[in-house]
Amino acid sequence: MSQAPAGWYPQPDGTERYWSGAGWTDVVRPAAYAVTPGAPIPAPTGYPSAYVQDAGSARPPAMLPAVMPAPLVYAVPVARKSPGGALVASFVLPGLGQLINGEGTKAALFLILSVIFGVLSMALIGLPFLFILWVWGCADAYTSASRWNAQHGLY
Repeated sequence: MSQAPAGWYPQPDGTERYWSGAGWTDVVRPAAYAVTPGAPIPAPTGYPSAYVQDAGSARPPAMLPAVMPAPLVYAVPVARKSPGGALVASFVLPGLGQLINGEGTKAALFLILSVIFGVLSMALIGLPFLFILWVWGCADAYTSASRWNAQHGLY
């Protein structure tokens, strides 16, 4: 024989009564128990106002406070970026440091320009531009990671 789970169940008189899983308790509440943030909550009848649930008690869990609290706002943890790692990555492949820093558009731009200047360097026209782009990419990767850390209070 399966037993109904603990919870609130409607009664014939229009109220709800708490079933502990083992038996009915004497705790009753109005059936229309709508909860809106900031609105007063009707106090259920049948239990003391300073109720604290005991571990082995057959009583229902503690009720909501008289006024619903504001919803909690959670901060998303932010990871520290490694300026040195971004610098080394951009040293190996232009745009890789920017990609590690999460700047995909900038990474694609550095990579595409390095390919264009690499092709032009066969005619010696693109060689100085490739060198300038390479140095600029390394410096940008380092400063972008440092700026990210400073903006988020990570040093």
